[in-house]
Amino acid sequence: MEDFLDPSGMAYTTEEPDHARRYGNIVLFPPYRVAVLLFQCYETYVDHISRILHVPTLRALIKTFYLRLNQGNSASPGQAALLLAIFALASVFYHPFEHSEVVSQEQDALSLAKAMAKGALDALDYSRRTTSGTLEDIQAYILMSYVIFHLDGFAATGRFLAATAAAIAKDLGLHRLDVNP
Repeated sequence: MEDFLDPSGMAYTTEEPDHARRYGNIVLFPPYRVAVLLFQCYETYVDHISRILHVPTLRALIKTFYLRLNQGNSASPGQAALLLAIFALASVFYHPFEHSEVVSQEQDALSLAKAMAKGALDALDYSRRTTSGTLEDIQAYILMSYVIFHLDGFAATGRFLAATAAAIAKDLGLHRLDVNP
């Protein structure tokens, strides 16, 4: 089993643990190969609609995140939330086919999207409690608002996630980046 327990209590894993009671919070990640396929789906079907991510940076992040995860090193909850949000959104747009390494049926794609979304929201909640907000948190909140929109329609949860992204961005001073001194 590949798992990691953050010193503060958040567990990240790529396989369903048989010892889930040992950890307070478990966040499941797909195996690396599936993560790469989901990211390719995101890049193909979603990135051109919402240009909030730098694709080469994300490719590198996926590699380093999984390497850290497999080596048992520390990983940022914001980065975990961002990757899970990407995987959730990609699952919404994934076109299943027979013998797929990701899913082979439409219902399974939606189930995967919901599972990844739950993990992303858990990681965002954990990040909110342990950090003061990061760019990855903002991006994850935005992507999760899209996921909620596609899964549940224009629900209050999606609007709340978008508003939270805006609030964190303001707290970080992102609205002042283009202001002349």
